Amino acid sequence: MGVCCSNSVDSMMNMPEKKLLSFVQTRIMENIDYSDFKLLDIFEKENVNKAILSIYDTKINALAFSIITNDIVLMKMLYSRLGASFEQTEFFLIEQNSSIFELIISNYNQEILKFYLPLYLKSNHSVQIAEIEYTLTFNSVSLPSPIKKFHPMRLATEKPCIEFLSYIQSYFKTQEIPKEFDINDIDEETGENCPLIACRELNLNLIVYFYRIQGNFFIKNKRQENALQIALKSGQLSDETLCYSVIVFLIDVVRIDITENYEENLLIAKHINVIEFIEERLLREGIKSTKRQVEEKYAVNDTGSDAGSLKNFQEIPLSTISSIFAIDEISIFSEITFD
Repeated sequence: MGVCCSNSVDSMMNMPEKKLLSFVQTRIMENIDYSDFKLLDIFEKENVNKAILSIYDTKINALAFSIITNDIVLMKMLYSRLGASFEQTEFFLIEQNSSIFELIISNYNQEILKFYLPLYLKSNHSVQIAEIEYTLTFNSVSLPSPIKKFHPMRLATEKPCIEFLSYIQSYFKTQEIPKEFDINDIDEETGENCPLIACRELNLNLIVYFYRIQGNFFIKNKRQENALQIALKSGQLSDETLCYSVIVFLIDVVRIDITENYEENLLIAKHINVIEFIEERLLREGIKSTKRQVEEKYAVNDTGSDAGSLKNFQEIPLSTISSIFAIDEISIFSEITFD
């Protein structure tokens, strides 16, 4: 039986310092025996934030180690008793193109997120105030650009980690949500928000989730692609059933305009069911156009997608659209409730 099972967290937090240091060392050594960690240095109280381990190409300190191993007891001891710094750990990770939130998302544990999030918000608020004061005082000084911050929500969409997204949404339900936790915040480089990233990843689970929490699917990225075009491009090499389900949801539920750039959409589409669905929906809008006609118009030769007609198209009523999503991709919603 482990230490956690035989003693309460409170009693462990109050153990003598010598015993505490021994506990931390033992905790670390026990975990690295069963993983890809490589020991770089011994843990020392005098330098609690230094790198002591590496995992693959990333060097980590004890606090980062506790996040990766989901060890909430070790995390609390390091922070509360030994003075480990989340701020220094974050700077240390950012230099290696990582972040604390990336570790949390990749190794999700709600208790760790619950402990860290208020500390992050408090620390981030203090940093923002300091930056404003510094700017007001030295606004004529040319300073180097700061290291770009990770956007936790976009990162959780790419990973993906819907549990993280759901917890954050619940946490800020009755208060103003910070920019870095807003699913509709737009990446300055790509022009994409979380809903568009979900379309690019063809993650039906997240697409439905973002739709239910008012995610904005009606923007275009830096390439001037809308949600439908992004999904169609990603769908070229994807499973046909998944691609078809995503396209149906975007058109019939989200209501992305099927007539916008419809010729380009027909050229992009590869799967026959998807092509026939788009052709049928265009016909409803009074546009009599097929992929074959568009290819002939622009002299495109694509032998892998010869749809041509609607004779094989099976109509799917909107009233039964939920049946489309009776696949593994949507199973997680059985564990998530929406108010």
